[in-house]
Amino acid sequence: SGKKKINFCSYILFQVWDHENWQCIMTLNGHDDVVKSLMCWDKYLFSGSLDCTIKVWASTDDGSLEVIYTHSEEQVSY
Repeated sequence: SGKKKINFCSYILFQVWDHENWQCIMTLNGHDDVVKSLMCWDKYLFSGSLDCTIKVWASTDDGSLEVIYTHSEEQVSY
């Protein structure tokens, strides 16, 4: 498949876009608060949120992305 771009579309959702035709091919929703960071590494997408979670996304057989791991931390107050 062609190159893809990941884009924030709101505070909690983000989208995956196809670079060849500039169409959104999926919208990802897995966090309960603002997504602050995204990182692609190898075949994985990592997302970090103010809901104190980091999610690892992986491609499924049908080409969609699903959360395969969630790391949660309690919020630390200083």
